Amino acid sequence: MSEARRRFARARVWLALLVIVGVHLALVDYFFGAILPLPELPFNRGDFATHANQVRRVLTGLESGHHWVYDVQLLAGAPNGVLFDADVKGWELWTWALVELGVGEGRAYNAFVLAVHLALPIVVFGAARIARLDRRPALAATGLAVLLWSFDSFTHWMWFIGTVTYSFVAYFALLPLALFYRWLEDRRPVFAIGCALSLALGHLVHPYIFFILVAPMLALYVRAAWVDRDLRPVDHGITLGIAAVTLGANFWWLKTALRFFHYILDSAFYAQGGIEFLFYDLFGLLHDPSTQGMIGPRTAVRLLITIAALAGLRAWRRSGDRRHLPCVVLIVTMAALTYLGGYTPAAQIQPYRHNLPLGFALLIPAASWLSGALESRPWQTLRGPARGLALILGLLALLHLTRDALYFFAPSMRDRQPLDDGREVLMNTLGHAYTPRYRYDQQNQWEGVVAWVAEHDDGQGRWLVRDQVLGEYLMARTQAQLIGGFMVRNIEHSDANWFRRAGDPPYSPEAVARYFQTYGVRWLIVPRGDRKSWWDEHPRLVTRAGFVDEMIIYQVNVDTRLLRGRGRVDASVNRIEVTRTRPDEDLVLRYHWMETLRCAPDCKIAREPVKGDRVGFIRVPAPHPRDFVIENAYVWE
Repeated sequence: MSEARRRFARARVWLALLVIVGVHLALVDYFFGAILPLPELPFNRGDFATHANQVRRVLTGLESGHHWVYDVQLLAGAPNGVLFDADVKGWELWTWALVELGVGEGRAYNAFVLAVHLALPIVVFGAARIARLDRRPALAATGLAVLLWSFDSFTHWMWFIGTVTYSFVAYFALLPLALFYRWLEDRRPVFAIGCALSLALGHLVHPYIFFILVAPMLALYVRAAWVDRDLRPVDHGITLGIAAVTLGANFWWLKTALRFFHYILDSAFYAQGGIEFLFYDLFGLLHDPSTQGMIGPRTAVRLLITIAALAGLRAWRRSGDRRHLPCVVLIVTMAALTYLGGYTPAAQIQPYRHNLPLGFALLIPAASWLSGALESRPWQTLRGPARGLALILGLLALLHLTRDALYFFAPSMRDRQPLDDGREVLMNTLGHAYTPRYRYDQQNQWEGVVAWVAEHDDGQGRWLVRDQVLGEYLMARTQAQLIGGFMVRNIEHSDANWFRRAGDPPYSPEAVARYFQTYGVRWLIVPRGDRKSWWDEHPRLVTRAGFVDEMIIYQVNVDTRLLRGRGRVDASVNRIEVTRTRPDEDLVLRYHWMETLRCAPDCKIAREPVKGDRVGFIRVPAPHPRDFVIENAYVWE
């Protein structure tokens, strides 16, 4: 091939890549919708509210040089920035860096979400090229990734609902795996360095990338060390150095998390999956919204990629392609976790979520086969009925893929149909009575309740919030001390949440009164229609005080205080100030005890057992000063 033709071929590849990126940008613009340019308020739907709360607390801690805090706003006092936020460390650092550069906190937080979307085609194309795919197959992998990201229902649901960091590592994992493959194949240090850096970054963004990559990377290492037997001692050292860099880059938060690991509870609540989901995923049926997402299953794109990937893996095995091993191990382990993990201890890591990286694991072998199949132009050899049959099947497949894609454009279609007599039926163009927008501009409108809480909160009592997402968002937007938020938070401090303990009404009024008093609850917020009649039927417990943003706000009538004993408590992040006490009287602060809390001046704290609460409260034995402060000293003894 002449130099001019080579340049022309390269130019066509870059032009095609620009077209794919342009299509992806258009889709990103559509799915962000009216929320572009990015708003100053953080996204508040689903997991976004939880992560906004976590990021806000870590930013507060970083002001004093610490990456975690004792959070008085969370579950009667709890460590925040450890354990439950392991999946947002990179997001926290990103937000902190942009805030330091002068970007508003909410906009900096939201910018991470946009960056995750924008990085997809670049990362996938780069990983495919590093994995030795030619330019056309690499373009095919990138195009398939764009289709999977937007039009596969589970993938779309994961980033729509706020599981953004895991969505990122699901496709980003292809990059360190490709770099590791090239390192062991070529032994060029540049690939080892790239693998170490990308692997460290991936674990900062979401540590579950470990479960995605451990098996294929181990398989590659075993093949090189014990099958090929061509690893020199220095190669072993460099390979171990990749792991050391990853661990070192994450050690700063891992060591703190391990200190609090004894607070961890069972995490096997969501995304458990099971073998039966193979059937439901194949036919695009919704079996369990808590596992598959509250979305209409659309799996045509995934099915196309799966079939092509199986054909590609078969071709690689026959030709002895060395990429077969890492790809087949990655695909098999992700499929096993997705559909069998719920029967094993892997239930603790929400195994069905591995359906997300499974889709991206299929991309490279699928693109390799599809590109080769199209380049061979098999339709030219077909004659007569065979060509007609291929045309029919191809058109049917295209229509099926298009119909799946159209589901995500429901906001641009009619949401009801007029009848001849002038009436309207609630049936949209797709034939559904209701299809959610599945766009980022579908936010909860809670600014009224945020303002109401900020206006009425005096810091002397807690707010019990029924709606999980609202509870998290109020923690992110106000200074109020709340009990609520994510109901199955997997730490012992969640014993403080009444709704986790007792579920739905009816309740024992005496038990509710004791709970309000024990935890110093002065306000209650429940959604309209949340069997509110039970609360209205017990005026001795609560009185309606407001109705804002579809939320009913009650004021608690039980005598509740944050201190058992005489005095006043004023609490903020890492600090509980107690004043006007009686020095000769033991005090119990209705805040969870924690190992690193210290009392000054000249006072000590002890752990006060609380029935039904595995953590317990803070007791200050007499004698003690009239005024004193309990602070997070960040010291374990």
